[in-house]
Amino acid sequence: MSTFILTGLPILAIGLFFIALFLRNKDKNYLIPGGVMMMAGLVNLVVGIMVS
Repeated sequence: MSTFILTGLPILAIGLFFIALFLRNKDKNYLIPGGVMMMAGLVNLVVGIMVS
């Protein structure tokens, strides 16, 4: 397994957790970092899939 995939999965999970906190609390302080972390996780996963 590529290192990009191994780092992308936890980042994606943390981003989903922040999005869930946003949906529960309606606080924008969770939405922006959650969105950024989800995009970073997706980029890492795509790079990891293309490399391997």
